[in-house]
Amino acid sequence: SLLVKGLEKHPDYISFHMRKGIALEALGRLDEAIAVFETVLQINPDHESASQRRLKCGMKIWPEDEFFEQITIATEAFPNNINHQFARLNYVLSVKKNFDLALEIVELCLKYHPNHERSLLYLALVHSWRGNHDDARKAIRKCLTRWPASNDVHITASQIEKNAENPTKQIG
Repeated sequence: SLLVKGLEKHPDYISFHMRKGIALEALGRLDEAIAVFETVLQINPDHESASQRRLKCGMKIWPEDEFFEQITIATEAFPNNINHQFARLNYVLSVKKNFDLALEIVELCLKYHPNHERSLLYLALVHSWRGNHDDARKAIRKCLTRWPASNDVHITASQIEKNAENPTKQIG
């Protein structure tokens, strides 16, 4: 194919590798796609899109512990990449149920994206799940001030109040 010929002539041309990886991903050949995205990262370790796609493929085939290890490495390499941080956060909350680590991740997100709605909502929720209801209410008030028309903010505010009323049910 044209892509293979292009890679033969220009083996360090990232765009060709990315196209090949995306095509393999679309075909469900995830191991091969991961290998291609790893090649891109060898050529350019700062290529966030290759890192994201590699993780997206890996999430579907790697064991949970390996995925967590790989997402942790990616978040250290790209600490300001909110997609990496949220993938790690979702794993920490859904699998590990580690609210202290979740709070660290949310605070890192807010360091790089201080006005990010979803990060502030997670801050409120994580405080609530940790039993810090005053901090949760403070964070949700900030959200309500910034995004008064946001349905997500109002749903989260309601969830925080439920958590405060019924502290035994932490995640719902």
